[in-house]
Amino acid sequence: MPETPLHLELSTTTDRLILTPVTRVLGPDGVGTLIQAIDQAIATAAVACRIQVVLDGVDLMTSGAIGALIVLHKRLRTTDHRLELINPSPAVREAMEFLKLDLVFTISHAV
Repeated sequence: MPETPLHLELSTTTDRLILTPVTRVLGPDGVGTLIQAIDQAIATAAVACRIQVVLDGVDLMTSGAIGALIVLHKRLRTTDHRLELINPSPAVREAMEFLKLDLVFTISHAV
């Protein structure tokens, strides 16, 4: 599985895990890489955290990527961790709204 380059930051003072995918098109492989990074980070975290995926550079998300994010959201919902999507492009936000996923995900415009 080819990995999507990521910038990963874990802040223990604010209990946030910030992940920024460095790609224009986020597919299922990229979300798989995100999930691996999230699983590794929360396995070592002593407290619950907000998991923020910053989508600044992502212009397109494939249906496979959206499906993987839904599965991740459902899995995290059973824990004390929260998934937030930050700064989606207008196209990604429009797709989320069209699919009514803006009612499922927490989507915001600032970290």
